[in-house]
Amino acid sequence: MTNRQIKTGRWIVGSILSLILGLTVFGAVARLLLGFDLSYAVRLTLTFFLCWMVFRGFFWARVMLSLLLVWTAFQLFIVTPELSGMLRMGWLVIGLLYLASALSLVALPQVRSYFRYSQQP
Repeated sequence: MTNRQIKTGRWIVGSILSLILGLTVFGAVARLLLGFDLSYAVRLTLTFFLCWMVFRGFFWARVMLSLLLVWTAFQLFIVTPELSGMLRMGWLVIGLLYLASALSLVALPQVRSYFRYSQQP
C-alpha cells in the first residue's frame, strides 16, 4: 500500500461518488420540474449520507452502495428495451456507469488501498 495507490484510490472513490451524487441531483431536479412530489428528496438525502459514509471508509456502506448500484443498473437494463432512440442510449450508458462504479468500489486495488488506509485509527 503505497502513498500513490492511496491518492489514486481516493481520487477514484471521489470521482465515483461525485458521479452518483451528480446523477441523483440531476434526477431530483428533473422530477421536481416535471411536477412530481418531494419523495425523491428522501432518496437524495439517503444517497448523500451513504456516499459520505463510503468516503469515510465504512465497509458496510461500501457494500451497500455497491449492491444498490448493481440493482439500479439492472433496473435500467430492464427498462432500456422499452425506450427508443437517444433515451435508450442514455439509460444504457447510465446503467453501465453504475455497474462499472460498483465493480470499481469492490475490485480495484487502489480503491482497496484507500479504504484500508481510511480505516486505520
